[in-house]
Amino acid sequence: MAAPAGKSKIAAALLAFFLGQLGIHRFYLNQPGMGIGLIVMSVIGYATAAFVVGWFFLVAVWIICLIDFITYLTMNDEAWAAKYPA
Repeated sequence: MAAPAGKSKIAAALLAFFLGQLGIHRFYLNQPGMGIGLIVMSVIGYATAAFVVGWFFLVAVWIICLIDFITYLTMNDEAWAAKYPA
């Protein structure tokens, strides 16, 4: 079976895993609002990491990226092509 045309789910999953804190995978999938949200949460988290509140932001970003990574890898090709067209 040929892979559907459009965005690559392997590329999106790798971007979520390695560069997720920067929201790169969301920009790749044409979701700039969520990408900017992840960047803002990461900056706030790292800026306030000396305080307890910063870790809540960072853990939230890490959980979102992990969920995205797993979701992208487990989504079937038809659902992926419907949700993220070229």
